[in-house]
Amino acid sequence: MELRRLGKSDIDSIIELEKHHAPDKPHYARYDQEALSFIFDNPESCEAIGLFDEEILVGWGAYRTNWSKYNKERGVFEISSIVVNTDYRRKGLGEKILNRIIEDLKKKKFTKIYLTVSPLNTGALLLYVKNGFVIFDYKPNVYGPGADRVFLELKS
Repeated sequence: MELRRLGKSDIDSIIELEKHHAPDKPHYARYDQEALSFIFDNPESCEAIGLFDEEILVGWGAYRTNWSKYNKERGVFEISSIVVNTDYRRKGLGEKILNRIIEDLKKKKFTKIYLTVSPLNTGALLLYVKNGFVIFDYKPNVYGPGADRVFLELKS
C-alpha cells in the first residue's frame, strides 16, 4: 500500500471510489467532477491524498482551507473527505489516510482541523474520536431532510 498526492488525472478514479464505496446518500454528499476540479485547481488551499494497492485507488482523503469568502481564519483546515473501498475496511487504512493528513497539516502549522460526519457513520465517528477529535456540535438536516451532521475538531 502506498500513500501519495492525487492530481487531476485521478479524478475518474476518485469518482468511481466515491460512487461505489462512499456512505449512502442522503447522509453523505459524494464528490463530482466540479468539486474535485476545485480541489486540484486550488493547490494553495486544498490537497488530496490517495492510498493505492498496486495502481488501484482504494482510499482517498482531502482537506482544504480558505474555502469561502467567509472563512479566512489562518491555520483552520477542514477534512472534506475520507473514503476507503469497502473491501479494504477494518484494516486501519482510513486511519492511515487520516494520520497522513494530520502530519501534512502539522507542517502547515494548523490551529484547528475540523470535519463533519453523519451520526449514522459510527465507524468514522469512532476513528475520529480515537485519533483525538472532539465532538463540538450536532446539526440536523444540514444537507436536507434526514442528513444530520456531527461536527468534530482537533486542536493543535
